[in-house]
Amino acid sequence: MASKSHVVLPGSKRAKDPTAKRIGEIDPNQPMEVTVALAGPKLPGADEYVGQRLTKEELAQKFSAKKEDAEKVEKTLKKFGLKVEDVSLETRSMRVSGTAKAMEGAFKPGLALMHSVAQGDYRGREGAIQIPKELKGIVTGVFGLDQRRMAKRQRMAAAGGSHTTTLQPLGPADLEQRYNFPPGDAAGQNIAIAEFGGGYFADDTTAYCNKFGRGVPNVTAIAVDAPAFTLQQILALPKPQRMDQLDTSIEVMMDVQVIAGLCPKANISVYFSTFDQKGWVDLLNEVINAMPTVLSISWGLAEDDPGWSSNAVSAINDRLNAVRLLGITTCISSGDDGSGD
Repeated sequence: MASKSHVVLPGSKRAKDPTAKRIGEIDPNQPMEVTVALAGPKLPGADEYVGQRLTKEELAQKFSAKKEDAEKVEKTLKKFGLKVEDVSLETRSMRVSGTAKAMEGAFKPGLALMHSVAQGDYRGREGAIQIPKELKGIVTGVFGLDQRRMAKRQRMAAAGGSHTTTLQPLGPADLEQRYNFPPGDAAGQNIAIAEFGGGYFADDTTAYCNKFGRGVPNVTAIAVDAPAFTLQQILALPKPQRMDQLDTSIEVMMDVQVIAGLCPKANISVYFSTFDQKGWVDLLNEVINAMPTVLSISWGLAEDDPGWSSNAVSAINDRLNAVRLLGITTCISSGDDGSGD
């Protein structure tokens, strides 16, 4: 229930994670960072601006958040001991930092230390959050208070199982033939890849391209909310974390190598972010700022999964809509778990 000073933030309710249990309290002095989403003009529907492309300047002019709204948010949150680290009116986002105690005062999320077999220990919450009443209608989301996993990939089946089938590996030429891939080397194209774990191993990409007689593209690993690990950094991690990151890196390297084999002269940017709601929002903000030609995403979680808050789904959809308006082609794989993924 909201207090006299706060109101419930619409769309912020999160269902209880049935796989997790509460194991303790959050250290009130723990440093945190959240992304605050701001209101702005309604974005066009999917049937609008078809075949048209906006420049970044046009997108900002038509659909940015208001400067005075951002200033009001900063002034209000400062009273709770929070600090605004960055403001992006174009992506309608503010990065805000402070202690867990200050976050509790500003947003009343009821944070707790949670544990699940799949994720381990993480900062979590359930129910709705609140915002200071003077920010009603200005703040549309607060992401990063909790760290519940909201992205996944299909893990490799264990080798030697009773249903194991031997398949011939496919090289770049096979993919070009099977998918009728157009000729060319993608020179001058900028390709973004979204990753929510693992690391990038440059030597593996070089070996792959050399094996198939393809040029080695320019690949840049970019840390958003998660580290852009190298192989050496992953090998130095404690065993449980090391094994998880090595497994996740299979997805990363497959994504990079398929694109590298087909687009040997492209500039490839691999964005690493956390697998929570904030990680999705922040990664897409980076893509909007970078303006690549194409965005590739091989991770996901169905929109009707009860773990999502509805305002996170809206924030992600708004950013994908902005990506569309900028003329950035987005390719998202699905189907690991049938129609539910």
